[in-house]
Amino acid sequence: MLTKLTNEVKTLTNKEQYNCIFGGGAIRGIAYIGALKALDELGITLNTLSGSSVGAIFAGLIAVGYSYKEIEQNFLNINYDLFRDIHFGFGSAFALSKGEVFLEWIREVIEQKYYGNAYKKGKNPTVKFKDLEKDLVIITTDLTNFQCKEFSKSETPDFEIATAIRISSSMPGLMTAVKYENSELVDGDLQKSCPMWKLSNTLNNSKERILEFRLEGDYDKNGKNPIDYLNTVYSCVTSIATKNIVQTYGNCDKYDYVTINTGDVLIMNLNIPLEKRKELISIGYNQTMQYFKNDLPIKKQNLASKYKNLKNTIDIIIEQLDKKKVQDAKIQLSELYAILCEIKSDIDDCFYQNIQNIRFRILNELKPSPLFKKYSVEKIRSISEDFKQISDNLNDKINELKEYSKEMIV
Repeated sequence: MLTKLTNEVKTLTNKEQYNCIFGGGAIRGIAYIGALKALDELGITLNTLSGSSVGAIFAGLIAVGYSYKEIEQNFLNINYDLFRDIHFGFGSAFALSKGEVFLEWIREVIEQKYYGNAYKKGKNPTVKFKDLEKDLVIITTDLTNFQCKEFSKSETPDFEIATAIRISSSMPGLMTAVKYENSELVDGDLQKSCPMWKLSNTLNNSKERILEFRLEGDYDKNGKNPIDYLNTVYSCVTSIATKNIVQTYGNCDKYDYVTINTGDVLIMNLNIPLEKRKELISIGYNQTMQYFKNDLPIKKQNLASKYKNLKNTIDIIIEQLDKKKVQDAKIQLSELYAILCEIKSDIDDCFYQNIQNIRFRILNELKPSPLFKKYSVEKIRSISEDFKQISDNLNDKINELKEYSKEMIV
């Protein structure tokens, strides 16, 4: 019997909850404030928080309890030149900043929220991953093996959150790399060509829906200096990666992708004026709303049609099994399998796996007895009941998808 299917589907059909990932993009990250405002207005709950580079900062601040309004105050008023603790070095030590001022700042911001009135600068124990109620995943890059090093409650419970964020924000040339055990760790966003959830054991093994934000930019037609040129090259590389990932996973029911295009903002422009910061917040808000109110409803309508086709075929098989027409059911099973193969990459894996399991049961268990050439009534009934459970869960899924589209499309 399909004992796990119902609980998995309930998790996956909850349209208001996500595991959320914030990608990097340096100063473009200010747009996340607007994105968070949009999510708040939409009533979306963020469960596990994850991020790389500037996204790690936002994930960490949300995880310790900051609201988007409080984060906005921090980012609008801060003087980013404070992070330029000038440093000169060679090899992995080559960077504009030693990262010490940044670490002190992010540690203070985290501890102020976590300890509240009990906070005393430099006196409280550092806040570790195991201290948080929410799950937090910080993505970094290990230069010794070109792989992801995940910091989280499950992987590194006793590690300080602020230091993990400092590591993930260590863009080569901006902040120095960090030695950790036998590794040399830097910016998690170096792995932007891969979906961030795929890099993390915590996220990749999660049954919950995943929302991944990716920051991108445009080509500055007026750019004539080397910084403008490098910014364009960076934008080109990351944009190609993002488009490929969205094309591959964007239609899947489990994964939602919000690409925020911040225009021709220079990623390393730490002197960005206040009005430009506010403009980035507005961009993040508008483009997040665009996705949830326009793009996502269309995606869900398409998914509803695919699930409906799947359910209709299953219902035919159920009807044939209930009438003891096993051979007809097996013939219809071929049609079901063809549909399943076509939409496998789009539907939730729990449906695919459970339908596959029943398919194998029909092929291997529903065989006529050698003597009387009859099928086991008990096995027919058992398989039919499993199919009915899937049909009921598919019906719930279809209704949820249609309801979302009805609510959002004006």
